[in-house]
Amino acid sequence: MSDLDDEILRPENVPEYVETRDATVEEKAQFVMNKITGIMMYASGSIAVLMLIIGAIIYITALGNQDRMDKAKNLIKTVFVGLFAIILAYALVTNLISLFYMAAS
Repeated sequence: MSDLDDEILRPENVPEYVETRDATVEEKAQFVMNKITGIMMYASGSIAVLMLIIGAIIYITALGNQDRMDKAKNLIKTVFVGLFAIILAYALVTNLISLFYMAAS
């Protein structure tokens, strides 16, 4: 192995959960909540993209049928409103939590 490999593969450089090592219960709970929130954000974004694709497929395959085109437009509008609500709720909760932490310290 080269010197670079020795430098990179040292045990001190192996990543570990720094957030949970020697952490208080509050820090561990915050770590878990951050992970859950991240997973929920990724899931909601993935579902929104999937629903947009479904709405686009319905719109494309409507073939001039106004009823199907209206349903597809409503689905796409609903997806954008829901995605906006999710982002707004995340921003609001994140800012409120940071305000409470700043007020407590």
